[in-house]
Amino acid sequence: MSYSKNFLSVLLLILSTVACAMHNQNDAKDKPQIPLRPLFPSSSSFSSPSSSSSHTASSDMGDQVEDDGKPVLTKAQIEEMAYVLTQADKKAQMIVEHLKDPTFLEDDEYRSAIFVGEPGTGKTTTALAIGHQMMVESGWQYKMLDSGAFLGKFRNQTAIKLKQFLRGIVALRAPMILIIDELNRLLEHANSEHHDTDTASTALWTFLDKQRGNQQFFFIGTMNDITKLPKPYKDRILFEFIQFKLISAPFQQAQALRYYLTQGKAQINPTLTDERLSALLVTIGSCSGRILKKMSGFIKRLYREHQEQPGGPIVVTEALVNKAIAEFGTCKEQIKYDCKDETDAERQDRYHTDTMARQEKHFLQQQLKQDLLAEYSFTDHHNYTTSSGGVATDYTNQVLKPEGVRRIQELFSSDQQEIMTELQAQTNRRVIREDWERVQREMAKIAAELAAAQERRRNGLMGSLGSAIFGDRDAFSGRNNNAQ
Repeated sequence: MSYSKNFLSVLLLILSTVACAMHNQNDAKDKPQIPLRPLFPSSSSFSSPSSSSSHTASSDMGDQVEDDGKPVLTKAQIEEMAYVLTQADKKAQMIVEHLKDPTFLEDDEYRSAIFVGEPGTGKTTTALAIGHQMMVESGWQYKMLDSGAFLGKFRNQTAIKLKQFLRGIVALRAPMILIIDELNRLLEHANSEHHDTDTASTALWTFLDKQRGNQQFFFIGTMNDITKLPKPYKDRILFEFIQFKLISAPFQQAQALRYYLTQGKAQINPTLTDERLSALLVTIGSCSGRILKKMSGFIKRLYREHQEQPGGPIVVTEALVNKAIAEFGTCKEQIKYDCKDETDAERQDRYHTDTMARQEKHFLQQQLKQDLLAEYSFTDHHNYTTSSGGVATDYTNQVLKPEGVRRIQELFSSDQQEIMTELQAQTNRRVIREDWERVQREMAKIAAELAAAQERRRNGLMGSLGSAIFGDRDAFSGRNNNAQ
């Protein structure tokens, strides 16, 4: 009876689950289906990227949202991309004409370009602008990825992911612009035994070599520094890298700042002409377009912060620009903006110099400490009688005078004293632990010896008792035999 009840319970549960699933399916048919596509490709998408999707990555333009395989960009973003492309190097602008008309440059092997420059100089935005313009005007697809999307935990995993993705690009068989941001992370340290970029860089340039002459493909990589790339890759891009420079001319800075200030409903005071704005910007020196864009946003926030009556359009005045320039100088000083990053060689040299200096300092301190110990130490003699034998024993102890203790402490800094105190404490704990373990071993040894002795004694007593018993029995049997 109990088995039949359990069977009915399970059957009812299955029927209710099926009914809920059918109900949810009917509800789903009535609701609009929203396609979900990943912003960054997962490891599974490397092998077979969809032919109808364009993966994009986060950049100066903001995150790109996909819809039916084409990135959705706001009007302001499209206008900014077009503006940045017009300000880019002429060689970057010619890529569009080269892709539209293969005979424009008469160079079928020109299938890749590397955008190199300081952060914020427009490398990524220019690459996106080229891809977007080719998509709109010529029907090309473009994919943009950060190089971190390929990095893996285990050795050679980066190269495996990169190869799978590149094979998927070839399988699409469609006009494609591939953009990899921060490309240097896949190529640097190719000759180091501690990195696996050798296989990744080899996979990349081998793939690019095969695309020479492929009029349906173009590759753009961006990076801040090109000097650390492996020699084989440098040889391939010797005439194919494009330098993106900081804006150094005050008049160009004024034009860029004016462009960003006038995005939206903001207005510029008529007295703030390009000539006057250029004169104000002389003090900031060379800077990137991103800094000027950030400065325009800061100026607008300043206006709202000091606005007496809320609302209304933003009006940019000379006073606001001066405050923004002053804040720019203060912020640069606070974050050490102009401090150059150490190279690997410089860092290794600094580590070596610091290590040698610490070793020399430690050696001198130990020499002085030994001299002070010899100067301020004295031997304390004690005579005492042992309780066991009553023999007089001479006991000596080295004692350091208070003046010696003080002078030795002055040799070492407080940090060194803390380290030495901690090391001494660790040593004391180790000695106590070792002594305790030794005592335990001795006690275990003594206990084992006592147990063995007791066992031997027990065996001896049993043997003696047995001999006495069996000896008396034999004697008794002998007497009986004689009596008979």
